[in-house]
Amino acid sequence: LNLRLLSLNVSDNGLASRIIIVPSPLTESNEIASFRLSMLDEGGSMSTFGQDFGHDGSPLQSVLEYDTIGMTLDFMLASGLVSETPSLIKIDVDGIEHLILRGAEKVLASQSLRSILIEVNEEFRELAQEVRRILEAAEFQMMEREHSGMFEDGAFSHTFNQVWVRG
Repeated sequence: LNLRLLSLNVSDNGLASRIIIVPSPLTESNEIASFRLSMLDEGGSMSTFGQDFGHDGSPLQSVLEYDTIGMTLDFMLASGLVSETPSLIKIDVDGIEHLILRGAEKVLASQSLRSILIEVNEEFRELAQEVRRILEAAEFQMMEREHSGMFEDGAFSHTFNQVWVRG
């Protein structure tokens, strides 16, 4: 549902010739799987691909579900869907960040990639531990970890934006 907002933003900013929108989710393997949305608001979040859990590892209560194709970042680069290794990657996908990193082994190994901004719910231990393990194995170091003050209390108090840079 956010594709409309993204495409309008790209167009309104005169970037249509510089940005390619790939509306397929990133994941750990090339597959057809369910995309599950927990809300139908444009700009909304709390959705997942290929899993039945949300940002905190708990079961996701979906209100809409459809099957679509997901791909690894490594496949997108190898197949030419992405023309060059990015220098910066931002991942904020509400609970499957570690799965996306699993499908990006070659991209993470590229010296062209200098930094990664990734949102991590540190209470979701499997996610937090695997993100750290994968990024440290790829020779990245965490440089920053913070969130907005409005998240000090409540459901997102343990969710942080982490900035990792190549060592």
